[in-house]
Amino acid sequence: GARTRYFVSPHRTEYLKIMMMFFSSFVFISFCSAASGMHLQGGSKGLLKKVMIPPEISRTFVINLDSRPDRWRIMNFSAGFGQNASLPCERWKAFEPSPGFEQTVSREVGSVLMNPVDSPDNKYERMKANAPDRYYHVMGCYVSHLSLIQHISRIGRPGDLYMVMEDDHYFSRNLTALLPQVISAVHDSDWDAIRLDCGGEWGRRGVETYRTDVCDQPECFGGTHAIIYNYDNIQHTLAHWMEGDWRSADAMFWTPHLKNYCVNMGIVTNFHDLSSDIPKINFVALDDANSTGACEMHTDEPRI
Repeated sequence: GARTRYFVSPHRTEYLKIMMMFFSSFVFISFCSAASGMHLQGGSKGLLKKVMIPPEISRTFVINLDSRPDRWRIMNFSAGFGQNASLPCERWKAFEPSPGFEQTVSREVGSVLMNPVDSPDNKYERMKANAPDRYYHVMGCYVSHLSLIQHISRIGRPGDLYMVMEDDHYFSRNLTALLPQVISAVHDSDWDAIRLDCGGEWGRRGVETYRTDVCDQPECFGGTHAIIYNYDNIQHTLAHWMEGDWRSADAMFWTPHLKNYCVNMGIVTNFHDLSSDIPKINFVALDDANSTGACEMHTDEPRI
């Protein structure tokens, strides 16, 4: 019998070619989009796996008094041990205020320092009158942390994390490895600051992570020995420290106006022979600490 033949017109052929080219381009673009942020692994198998860049600390600042080179030697020595040695750290000169210090700083900061928080028991006014040495040490801690918040706001980069430490603590666990876990623990991508291992009764034993927004006492504390700042929100933090009456540095982190958290994972520990420089303790120096270590020594005067 007769066979049926199918003819395709030249115009139809050109149309099909154009459609095939369009389809091929669409498939290629879709593949490239799907592969964005991914790389080939597994040799000839060509498996695609998404690359997740873990968070990291861009710079770590260690607050240290000029009058405490012993602490600096110990902190510097400890910073060179283990996997935390990869953390970029540098010394930050602490402020040592004395009577009249309020008049030596910028007018903006001076106006803050002239007005400590008005507590029901007039705690700070009584401290200034009866224990001025302690009062100015508390102020020195506040101003040292404020100067670093200002510094980070000036030199920081979007998306970066910055850490501030005090020289009486050291890393007891690997922060570099645990940092993704610390960040995810707060369940808040818009956090302002994370304090590690809040101490005292504010450490809330058994509670790993909590927001420090509501203080149910005249003042709440917890320490300022290890703080991670989110640069993207550093202006929120700076505004809080500059707009209100000053108080103990760790009390500044208790506010509903910021998204501050405590994450207690035992990452930092205080030196048993070291404690706060705020008068009330005796210090036993560890003279066998190495004078060289991992952190950079900066002698520039911090400005406030």
